[in-house]
Amino acid sequence: MAKGERVRDTAWADMFDVFDVLETIKRDGFADITAKQFHQLHLQPRLNTKMDHASQVPLIFQEHNLNILTRGIDTWRVGTFEVFETLPEWTLPGADVKNLSIPSFIETLDVTNITGEPAVINAAQASGLLADFCGEEQTLTVSGRMRTGDFTYKVNDTVRGRSAIAVSKAQIEIDAGYESESAFTIFEVKNHLSRDFLVRQLFYPVVVFDQRKLTKPVRSVFLTLANDVYDLYEYGFDVSDYSSATLLKHKRYTIGVTRPSEAEVVSRARKVVESEPTAPVTSVPFPQADDFERVMDLVSFIAEEPRTVDDLALNYDFHSRQSGYYNNAAKYLGLVENLTGEDGREYSQATSLAHSILALDYREKVLRFADLALGIKPVAETYFEWTRSGSMPTVDWVAQKFAASPYAVTHVGEPLSESTVRRRAQTILSWTKWLRGIAA
Repeated sequence: MAKGERVRDTAWADMFDVFDVLETIKRDGFADITAKQFHQLHLQPRLNTKMDHASQVPLIFQEHNLNILTRGIDTWRVGTFEVFETLPEWTLPGADVKNLSIPSFIETLDVTNITGEPAVINAAQASGLLADFCGEEQTLTVSGRMRTGDFTYKVNDTVRGRSAIAVSKAQIEIDAGYESESAFTIFEVKNHLSRDFLVRQLFYPVVVFDQRKLTKPVRSVFLTLANDVYDLYEYGFDVSDYSSATLLKHKRYTIGVTRPSEAEVVSRARKVVESEPTAPVTSVPFPQADDFERVMDLVSFIAEEPRTVDDLALNYDFHSRQSGYYNNAAKYLGLVENLTGEDGREYSQATSLAHSILALDYREKVLRFADLALGIKPVAETYFEWTRSGSMPTVDWVAQKFAASPYAVTHVGEPLSESTVRRRAQTILSWTKWLRGIAA
């Protein structure tokens, strides 16, 4: 488990113990937690209540099927509420993705190097993406922090069925609000892959602007940028019902993207298959991170600035064990390395190789990532066999190839067990699926 998650798990375990939270929930069906209680235990309310994804929920919450909702600037309610919305599974860009471009006169926006959520929305606006998705030209009118008014809503509760939550002057933050002739659209932006999101991030702003009695409808969109693909999900709400989130529309875009051809990838795989295997990396375990897109995404996240394990645990949509798997996979490929900061803490930082790859346009970037994956000969052999035969190799076939290679060792050089070989074979197959999907 990552250090950041251990710290927060301990903090919440202390809160539950000192303030009899479980007994209160058992008696009342919920427990209200205040900033004063956090301060009594010398804890920071903002850091400990930030749970943007289901994977960030502390252990004691998971054990009792609990979640948290904001009631005010200094009050939160803990109960058996359903607070997250699952997003459609992310896939590689295909025929469903619309490719746009930045106007030629723009020199200050590099779409190959988008870091931070403001840059995501700026690129989306400059390329015409927002206008295309919303159906008309958009003007930025709202962003930043503000307070809600007073309102009450219903939310699904796994024990009580439905619960009522009263909110008063809660703090919200809107990444961007765009107005057009026919609507006002609220955007929540993430510059990384997300499996789910906290509905409150869209629902509370929608309620705020519904209360303002605008003459035009209020729309809400969850926007993600991951591996050069902009995914926009529009959700509709009944403003009296938190659990009414309904996916109305999903569109995908790229900006200035050209995809590689299959022949280019096959030729790279052939060279590796026909060559002698290189010496495997032994300083970190062989990759056990099945989602190669997430390896790429993690590298982009770390490349923005060195990240501590706390950063990865609190700000990334991973369970703690997965975070370690994906960080190690990036290290295995030579994209991430450890750094001890001046504060004595351990950081993960992107290597010069990672920075050079991320600075490339989409086509070249993908080919360089493909070279790294194919540089592991069992991956190249699996990919080459799949393209040759037209059928996905079996796990048994991959495991046999992998077991016979010099890669099937632990990070200290010991042979892997048969069960571990099969698990690593699954990762090899998953990476090969990514390779099969990148070509036009």
